[in-house]
Amino acid sequence: MTEKGVSRSFIKPRDKYGWLFISLALILLGVLLFYPIVYSLYLSTMSSKGIVQKFVGFGNYVKLFQDSMFLLALKKYINFFPYSSSDNVIFSPYTCNYFKRQNNKV
Repeated sequence: MTEKGVSRSFIKPRDKYGWLFISLALILLGVLLFYPIVYSLYLSTMSSKGIVQKFVGFGNYVKLFQDSMFLLALKKYINFFPYSSSDNVIFSPYTCNYFKRQNNKV
């Protein structure tokens, strides 16, 4: 049973504009971020010569992981990645705190 004046809807009438703005942002995010990722995964399963495309499945990935240069580059990237990301995690808070203190002195 509902009381008089109580809405049964999950979204309150005053919140509908907020949901409208969020939904537009999510649609744009889907179009500009997720669609290119999905489309590139689709294209990576194709082989093309000019305009003609042929479905090869995971054949391109098999070729990729059999290539010695790719495996060397992947190995170097895996060795380099922890150092490059840890610098940001370690030094960013200190740098932010330093500039915050400098701003408060002025």
